[in-house]
Parts: sequence; C-alpha cells; structure tokens
Amino acid sequence: MNLLIIILCLVTTHASFQRVPLQRFKSEVNSRRLQLKDGEGTCASIPLYIYLDGEYYGIISIGTPPQKFKVNFDTGSSNLWVPSKKCRKTNIACLMHKKYDARKSRTYIKNGTYFSLQYGKGAVTGYLSTDFLNIGGLCIQNQTFAEATGVTDKFFGSTISDGILGLGYESTSVDDVKPPFYAMYEQGLISAPVFSFYLNRDGGELLFGGSNPKHYSGNFTYLPVMGQRYWQIKMESASIDDVELCKGGCQAVIDTGVSFIIAPSVDAKAINNAIGAADDRRIPCNITSELPVIKFVFGDKTFQLQGTDYILRLTEMGKSICFSRFMGFDMPYPRETIWLLGNIFIRKYYTLFDMSNQRVGFADAK
Repeated sequence: MNLLIIILCLVTTHASFQRVPLQRFKSEVNSRRLQLKDGEGTCASIPLYIYLDGEYYGIISIGTPPQKFKVNFDTGSSNLWVPSKKCRKTNIACLMHKKYDARKSRTYIKNGTYFSLQYGKGAVTGYLSTDFLNIGGLCIQNQTFAEATGVTDKFFGSTISDGILGLGYESTSVDDVKPPFYAMYEQGLISAPVFSFYLNRDGGELLFGGSNPKHYSGNFTYLPVMGQRYWQIKMESASIDDVELCKGGCQAVIDTGVSFIIAPSVDAKAINNAIGAADDRRIPCNITSELPVIKFVFGDKTFQLQGTDYILRLTEMGKSICFSRFMGFDMPYPRETIWLLGNIFIRKYYTLFDMSNQRVGFADAK
C-alpha cells in the first residue's frame, strides 16, 4: 500500500531538484530554501517525521490559504486522499485527523465523482475535488484528489498520517486521476521524472528530480520495472542461513507505505522459524545482534539485512519488546510470487525510482 512542512506556493522559473528531508519527532517545522552545491537548482528542505520506528510521514498543504496535512508518501498506490470536513461524525478514524474544508479555499474546484479505494485491510470512500497542492515548496496547480468521507477505523485509526500521497504509476490510479508526481513533472516543477528515498531510524530525505550523493556510496544497481503498474522488479532468490526462499525466482514490489517485509506465507514462516520468532513474531531483544543475515539477490548483486535491520523494538511499560518485521500474506496473483519490500529495506539501501527509464536503483545508504 501502502509507505508524506509547508511553505507557500513558489512559482519557480526553472526545473529543479526538490529535496524533502525526513526528521524524527521535531516539535516545530523549519523550512528553508537551499542551493545545491552542484548548481543544478534550488531546493526546499522540509522535515518529515517517523512514528513508532516505522511510519514515515510529512506535511503537505492543499488549497489557498494552505490547509496542512500529514501524509504517507506511498510508492504502493497512486492517489492522494485526505479526510474531508464532510466526513461522517461517527467515523472515529476520520475524526482523529485533520480535515480538508473546501469552503475555506479560494482555489477549490468542485468535481464530486465518487471515490473508493482499498488498502489491504483498510478502505477509503469519498469523492473527488480539485485544488492547489504544495509539496515541499512545489506548487502543483489544479491537482485532483479525494476527500475521504469514510475511512476504516480499525486500520487508519492507529496511524499518525491524515492521508496518503501515492507515488505509484498512473495506470493504477483510481478514477484515472493524474498522480501528483506526474503533474509535478508535467508542470515543469522538476527536471526529470525521478525521485529517491533515504531513510534511517531518525529521519531521512525524499528528493524529487534526482538522487543525493550525500546519502549513498558507490554506484546504483538498476533493475527494470516489470510492467507499468507497480514499482515491481524481479528477485532472483532469497535465503536466510541455509533456508532457500523465493524458490525459482519471484517478484518484489518496493513499497514505502509498508514498514515491514511482507512475503508469501510459506516464506515468512520459514524466516521466522529460522530466527526463532514466536507465533506472534515476538523475539527476545537480547539476541537481535546474533540473528542470521537474510540475503536478497537482484540481478547479479546480493543485498543483505542484519538482525538489527529487521527487528522492531518497542517499549511497553518501561520494558523493551521486540518483534520480527517479516509478515506472511499471499497476494491474489495466480501466476506470480510477490514480496513487498518496505521501509526496513530502504533504510539499508538508498532507493531511486526512475519513471523515465522504467527502473529502480539501489545503492548503499550512508
């Protein structure tokens, strides 16, 4: 699925990189415009946040004057939605989050088309509207988005994000709405249809228009996207200890809207057995550094995650509890074996999404 503060709309006179730094639990927002050292353009640096060591989010604005929302930048979906002022008063998830009020925006354009979107166990319903959208200082004019009037309480009630901003392909967009990233490029706000993620446990950076060498080392390993529906690439194999996974090859979707790695049930069970996780995926915190390495092979290169990379540590009543971040789920694809590689993989490997060349690139994060 899905895994996204504000400065006023700025009319840029040239295409540029757009840098969106990710920061953790800052109480105030400091936005500033930075000049890239290579002279390729000006970028606005705007904090995003991380919640409970997994959910990355940032703040966008919609309308004039701007109305601010926390959103998850999700490469696993393609639509933008936020709660509506007209959200049902009985909807707890909606009431817990900021809501868009069309009456307060001078640039609002009515649409009204019914909207419905499914996210795994969560669902969103509402209708479409059009307004100005600001992402990191880039002002996208007349962006169509969904005003959510119904949101699944059980799923979205536990998230810090108000809504989701999809960074997936237009082909998967509900109601054929042009995704914000497409509009950003078509309106000349960035120089190339490329964006990249740098994530760590304290924050990170989302860069529109290119990649930031400050946050990775070496060269990218590029993998072709399989079709133009998801950021889906071929995974040759995977293994942990002597346990072979992804037998015969499989597909991996790179999904920033997911904080775990989701594998077919048989593989997830094999991984959790190999690391000694209980049925509820709980594992003793004191053995995290001793856990085996899991290996993923893309093309001719092997990518590895250590135990410290794939274990979630939480604090409950003053005590640490740890869980495996591998979850099992069988996707409804009869001819394909699908894995979802979420943010724990991107933390280790700086990830570039190149829509122009239909590829995903990985480099060692630093």
